[in-house]
Amino acid sequence: MDMSKIFDKTQTILQRKDLKTIGGLFGLYVASKLALKTLSALWYILKPRRDLLRRYGNNTWAVVTGATDGIGKQYSKELASLGFNVVLVSRSEKKLEAVKSELEKEFPNVQFRILAADFSKSLENGFFQHIEKELKELDVSILINNVGIMDAFFWESPVNYTKNVLAVNQMSCVMMTKLLVEHFKTRKHRSLIVNVSADIGVVAVATATLLGSTKRFVDFFSRSLSEEYKDRIDIISHICGPVMTPSAAEVVGESSGISLKSCVHGVLAQAGYETRAGGHWQHQIHFKFLSSWLGKRIMVPVLDNYLQDVLRKHPLS
Repeated sequence: MDMSKIFDKTQTILQRKDLKTIGGLFGLYVASKLALKTLSALWYILKPRRDLLRRYGNNTWAVVTGATDGIGKQYSKELASLGFNVVLVSRSEKKLEAVKSELEKEFPNVQFRILAADFSKSLENGFFQHIEKELKELDVSILINNVGIMDAFFWESPVNYTKNVLAVNQMSCVMMTKLLVEHFKTRKHRSLIVNVSADIGVVAVATATLLGSTKRFVDFFSRSLSEEYKDRIDIISHICGPVMTPSAAEVVGESSGISLKSCVHGVLAQAGYETRAGGHWQHQIHFKFLSSWLGKRIMVPVLDNYLQDVLRKHPLS
């Protein structure tokens, strides 16, 4: 067939009004979607930070699990700086005493209590009754479910270690929430629960079979819980991205992520607004990109290599 005839027919089709209308509507749709995403991103960054002490109650307590290191310790610092009293929960009583002493010097007007609890024993009878007894007299307004442990290669992990991962990463989150949710429902003020998930729970990575699955559970648990209690409790699923911790610096260097302060400050800035957030804007972009088709294709190999480096340099026992 003559190519000039094909060209003429194609031009005729494209000049039809109905196709022009469809093309125009599609262009409008794409432009509108892009504009909404841009406005949403700007709102995420620029919206006013809420007064958390007024929202959740003055002279109240925040409970932070995994409070002696990393993100948990930074949550404790950030909440103390806002005026909340803090219950530090972790496995080692010696480390708890040291962190308590450090924070009391930094925040002399804030009360701190310690509660030693090894969440690998979450399945033992009476474990959570002990925690409930310790918290009963306090007006707890905030719960930070942060405690968690790394997973080794699934096929190499001893059975007992696998049980510990499930107990620490899942059972602790569910049962600490269970202990406090009825109290939260009866309070005059709203309450806040932050469940620390991770980017590794957004995508499937071979190196983190169990870890990613438990973080995925924490994310879905948080979102479902938020639907149930949104009238009384602010619930955030914290999709945590790379954070600059001492252990991470040993593996991939100082540029391994944002600072702990930026990470936690960014999450608490979303309290009362978001139910699922990366927190800091860099983590939010990371989270959104990772959720996309292109992001999964690019980032899964990166995460896999990173975790292999971690496990190679810090083998789990």
